Amino acid sequence: MTWADVPFQDLLSNVVDNRGKTCPTAEEGIPLIATNCIKNDSLFPSFEKVRFISQDTYDNWFRGHPMPEDLLFVTKGSPGRTCWVENPVTYCIAQDMLAIRADKSIILPKYLLALLRSSTVQQGIDNLHVGTLIPHFKKGDFDKLIIRINKNKEIQEFIGDLYFKMSMKIHLNQQINQTLESIAQTIFKSWFVD
Repeated sequence: MTWADVPFQDLLSNVVDNRGKTCPTAEEGIPLIATNCIKNDSLFPSFEKVRFISQDTYDNWFRGHPMPEDLLFVTKGSPGRTCWVENPVTYCIAQDMLAIRADKSIILPKYLLALLRSSTVQQGIDNLHVGTLIPHFKKGDFDKLIIRINKNKEIQEFIGDLYFKMSMKIHLNQQINQTLESIAQTIFKSWFVD
């Protein structure tokens, strides 16, 4: 096996950074994903406490938007939380998070997701973040986070696909559980309350 220790920034081909700018919101429109929507135990962003923006704000205000197979990466609050950007992308991202794109000539996106969520890399992020009240991991420190990768693309594909399939299974099971819980609550209400 061929292993390499690579700075995080060298694994990326693109970074969408809207940090430091609070965009104008609207009553309805395109969902604006904030850091509270990114959890390491969920493959995709959750739509909790989502704000919205207008189409004009989406088109003209942001520096960039996530693309399918990008990863959303939280930089402030709970630095290092990461999730997958699905296709189609139906939202945009707020400040304090980035959309990062794997440089596929070095690392496959699903393999990068698995690595970023590993306890080793999460510990490395914890060791590098600054701020005691509100921790943050600066984009300028991406070169200080060294990630050990396997350079063999077949191994990357195997590990990334396996991690992704297991995460997708967990995601689907969570959805089934929510549906069953909703059905149970409805039955209970109809039997004992109504």
